[in-house]
Amino acid sequence: MSAKAYVLIAEAVTGPYDVIAVLEGKDVNALGDLVTAHIHTISGVARTVTCLAMKLS
Repeated sequence: MSAKAYVLIAEAVTGPYDVIAVLEGKDVNALGDLVTAHIHTISGVARTVTCLAMKLS
């Protein structure tokens, strides 16, 4: 995987959020760059909430 992050899936949902997207990236910085450069700039996006999924061994 390159240093970039990718949107794997985005779904419209009901409840407190309008859309839930699943992203994948090399690291947290790549995810942050994707959110700030490409998601925050979408017209109508007022804010985002980021939750990380961690693999536990």
